[in-house]
Amino acid sequence: MAEESARVQPIRKMSLRRQVIIAMALALSPLLILGGLRALAEQESIRQQRYPDLVEASREGMSSVNAAIQASRLALRMVSSDDRDPSCTEIGHAMVSLELPVRNVLRFDADGQATCSYIGEALIGEPIPNPDWNERLRKGMGQVESSAFPGMALGEPVIWMVRTTTDAAGNFTGSLAFTLSLQKLAERFPDTESSTGLKQALVTANGVVIGSDLIGGLPVEWLSSEALLERRLREVLLPQGGRLDVVISPVGAEGVFMLTPSFSPQVRRIDTLIVLLIPLLAYLAALLASTWIIDVLVLRWLERLRLRISDMRRNDEVTPLATDLAGAASELQQLARAFDDLTQRVTVHEADLVQALDRMKGAFRETHHRVKNNLQVMLSMLKLQGRGEQRPETQSALRLAAQRVSMMAAVHHALLNEAHLESVDAEDLIEAVCSQIHEQQGWGEESRHIRCEVDEVPLPSDLAVPLAMFIQEAFDILCPPSTNGWIARDLRLVLKRENGHVRLRLCCGRDDTPGEETLQEQEANFFLAAFARQLDGSVTKLDDDPANVSIDLVFPLALPG
Repeated sequence: MAEESARVQPIRKMSLRRQVIIAMALALSPLLILGGLRALAEQESIRQQRYPDLVEASREGMSSVNAAIQASRLALRMVSSDDRDPSCTEIGHAMVSLELPVRNVLRFDADGQATCSYIGEALIGEPIPNPDWNERLRKGMGQVESSAFPGMALGEPVIWMVRTTTDAAGNFTGSLAFTLSLQKLAERFPDTESSTGLKQALVTANGVVIGSDLIGGLPVEWLSSEALLERRLREVLLPQGGRLDVVISPVGAEGVFMLTPSFSPQVRRIDTLIVLLIPLLAYLAALLASTWIIDVLVLRWLERLRLRISDMRRNDEVTPLATDLAGAASELQQLARAFDDLTQRVTVHEADLVQALDRMKGAFRETHHRVKNNLQVMLSMLKLQGRGEQRPETQSALRLAAQRVSMMAAVHHALLNEAHLESVDAEDLIEAVCSQIHEQQGWGEESRHIRCEVDEVPLPSDLAVPLAMFIQEAFDILCPPSTNGWIARDLRLVLKRENGHVRLRLCCGRDDTPGEETLQEQEANFFLAAFARQLDGSVTKLDDDPANVSIDLVFPLALPG
């Protein structure tokens, strides 16, 4: 019964539909991710397509800056080779008239000390910004250009142009330096768009932006050679809000770059949502399609198959399943036909097993019946033998043997009437034992009874005979006949089930203290221990209190199957 209830318990596992949905979700999730990434990449690609437009727009400004730098180089070369050796002030006024972006003009002697300055007379005597320039010029390098040092007069970002000066003999006498103002170069850029403040600007090597009212600086890593080779738009977030797309291009001076900005096109949120929703909707549609397919092709047929099997189990009627699954897929039809074939085989086999079980039960009952009859014959022979004996000791021994044989016959008779072959009900067995003991007392003059308290416990059939014989021997020990000063009392029998074991307690009171143990009691104690061992149990308590003599037997309960 327990196995049947466990077999019909609902299986708490994930349904096939849910497993298919999860499997399809996992299988399609890369497509969803790739679709979303591709949609975003397409938007980024559209934005990056503006890069050539901005590069083209920056050509005019870059040409003007490079032209100013080239003109300044030419002017520096011409002035440094002028034999008249003009002063810094004269050179500065000449550069202003030429509209060159020269901020300051300085002369340095052979030791790198300033000898004159167009702006800032206090600079006379100051060393050249980088002593290494002076050494390189002394060793024959004709000209040095750098934007790494600010101007000496105002400290603003400039481009240093330093050129060697020599005497008539060609000896190194010092150098002439122009500082080109990056601010003046940036002012030459035209507006790139109609928006106010959005124009091209210059960027120094440390990321400072010159000539822009919106952008103050750029990340230095954008100015590396690797970043410039990528030829892509950069996005700048403005402090006042908004975004700018910028293109960075190197100009003719080392360490100086041109920045060409443009407002980023406004991307509507609805456009972004649509771009992301397209792969998501495709993903959900694929999930719904897979669910519908599994429902139509598999699950509804499996449900019909389950309902038919449940009806067959409830009604115990075997009906073919293949006819109900005629419209299903061929694999499910093959499954139904295989189930029908298996059901037919199981039905035939079950019928054969039932017949075999009925024959086996009949054979077991016939065995019990024959054993009982044989024991009855032995009992009759013992009774006849006892009647012919003259010695009282022999008659007593034969009577005791007859009682034991009759008890075994009574047990086999009880087993004969049990519904189950492998077990016997404890109440039925104890009732048969008590009835036999009461019947045996008819052979003498004593009248002793057994009062029973027995739980409903199924006992293995193999334990029936040793348990009955144990009760028989215990009864003879605890409640002997009223002879030799003993007064017979009734026996109290209690059989309880306790944690996988069975406890049998036998109690009997006495009025007088017995004398020495008789030979019959000694033999009974021997058989009592033997039957206890056969039950795989132990006598846990043997109380010799004259007022309440009891025997406790505990043995394990292990039912077959």
